[in-house]
Amino acid sequence: MAIIRPFRALRPSRDKVHLVASRAFDTYSTSELNGKLAANPYSFLHIIKPDFGDEFKGDNHSVEYLKKIKSNFENFISEEYLIQEKTPALYVYEQFKDNQTYIGIIGCASIQDYFDSVIKIHEQTITDKEEKFKDYLEICDFNAEPVCIAYPDNEAINKLISDTMLLNPEYDFSTRDRERHKLWCITETEKINVIAQEFEKLNAVYIADGHHRTASSALLGKAFREQNKNFTGEESYNFFMCIFFAEKQLHIFDFNRAVRDLNG
Repeated sequence: MAIIRPFRALRPSRDKVHLVASRAFDTYSTSELNGKLAANPYSFLHIIKPDFGDEFKGDNHSVEYLKKIKSNFENFISEEYLIQEKTPALYVYEQFKDNQTYIGIIGCASIQDYFDSVIKIHEQTITDKEEKFKDYLEICDFNAEPVCIAYPDNEAINKLISDTMLLNPEYDFSTRDRERHKLWCITETEKINVIAQEFEKLNAVYIADGHHRTASSALLGKAFREQNKNFTGEESYNFFMCIFFAEKQLHIFDFNRAVRDLNG
């Protein structure tokens, strides 16, 4: 059976969500990145790029650099750019991009499901990269980007998502890359239990993107378990943030390579 858990997200207030939201760091050119950091003090990029404006740039894998990330993250909380959910919640997320709509549920998956192969992989991971991500998670102490997990279509979950989307969304905003984002919060215990019970009926779920993030979360959780022999499995380090998409929500695009030479 698969596990999905609600959690108390740290998320932007409605008036700042379009300012805080950013693409993945490595999708920006240097000029785009510098321009966005200079013009927008609310951008999440200020957290993950803490040496902006420094004359000397640090090693972005060093402990000192990661501590700066954690410090900037804590500053965003103290300034109330990020506010923690009062009660555990699941989140329905809709993205409209390139004339396609994608709808999923943001929640937490269990590292035990990963160990038990309930969470299925389709690629192997690099040990060095796992360790770097593990250090990042241990020092920074937050998940910023959810692992993308696919699950078999489920009528009960689809119905609950559809009903939720009839309500006014918590967020509804567009970004400069012409994507529209909507988010609904599910805080009602009865609805959360329905989703959790339906996931328990699934024999497996599948990582679509985020193998290293999953592996590093499991590695860190395993280390904490070894330090705490009386762990219950309910501690926060036993879970990691994911976005779950039903299989019909996924689109597989071409990824083609051309071989121009066979070494003579």
